[in-house]
Amino acid sequence: MKNNWAKFSFRGFSSRTLRNFIYLSLLSSLVSCSWISNKRSLFGDDEESSANEKRSATLQTVPKAQYDQLERKYNNLLKTAKSKKVVADSPMSNIPPEDIVNQLNNATPTNDLVETVDVFGQMNTTKKKSIDKRMAIVTSKLTPSEIEEQIIKLERAVAFISKNKFDQALTLLKELENSNVRQISVNAKFQIGELLFIQQEYDLAMQVFEEIIHKDAFSGLVLKVLGRLIVCSEKLKQTKKQQRYYSVLHDFFESA
Repeated sequence: MKNNWAKFSFRGFSSRTLRNFIYLSLLSSLVSCSWISNKRSLFGDDEESSANEKRSATLQTVPKAQYDQLERKYNNLLKTAKSKKVVADSPMSNIPPEDIVNQLNNATPTNDLVETVDVFGQMNTTKKKSIDKRMAIVTSKLTPSEIEEQIIKLERAVAFISKNKFDQALTLLKELENSNVRQISVNAKFQIGELLFIQQEYDLAMQVFEEIIHKDAFSGLVLKVLGRLIVCSEKLKQTKKQQRYYSVLHDFFESA
């Protein structure tokens, strides 16, 4: 009887002890988690994480007022850049001649640019309000079909130049250079100058382009011719001529 009671007491004691141990373990783990959380807060880990999040949000957004101010500055700079067609102060040091030629090749001649230019005289331009006798475009001797035929030949010559077939192109251009149609004649001369320019015959090309400036300044090709003359004089190291052609080019843009 006594042994049975002892076994029952021991078994009850073991169950209570085990249950209490489990409760204490759970309580200890909860206290540990709370202590770790307090420790992180104590050393500023939470604050550092929060500060990083705020800093990231600040870097990703820009105030509208600041954005509008930057946009206005950009638009003002863009307008200023567009308004400066030619740099007056030391243009040769800022604009490469090749860039000027590319810009002039894309330029569309207007009525204001159909002018007579005295390159080696007083560097002035005289605007023509009407076409005089020496600027007659077509003579009465040519029929529309003959004019069309010459235009086709000119297009063929340009195609030959693009394919480096210079001999075939020169044969056609020499014929068209004497055309009674002034525009065809001037374009033929210009293409001869281009042909020489492509082959780096800058001296000969300059002579052709200067002849156009002197005799056919009414043509809208004057802008392109001036661009080529600037490059030729630069290649031939003729500084005075280069400056002179820059000055004439500047006068064109000023009067336009």
